[in-house]
Amino acid sequence: MQKSGTLRKYFNVVKSMYGLVKAYWKGEYREIPWFTIAAIVTALLYVFNPLDVLPDVIPFLGLTDDALILAVCLKLVQQDLDDYEAWRAENDSPGSEHPDSNIE
Repeated sequence: MQKSGTLRKYFNVVKSMYGLVKAYWKGEYREIPWFTIAAIVTALLYVFNPLDVLPDVIPFLGLTDDALILAVCLKLVQQDLDDYEAWRAENDSPGSEHPDSNIE
């Protein structure tokens, strides 16, 4: 499925955040401040929780609060997320499984 630019950006951000938390949980990547992990986990829990301030079933407005939470979180953790992506790129070798390719 093709995603528009903004939607694709947030999809990729969520995927990267999930990958970072997963790598941290497994002990593969620990070069991250505690605050960053807490901010990401909080944002992901809010986005994936069906009980939002604005329910997701309300057209357009329902996803606005989710996008706002992601945008604020991204603003707070952008450098740490970029550092994680750089680490992941360095540690991905051809033929190895990508850390978040099997999102569970």
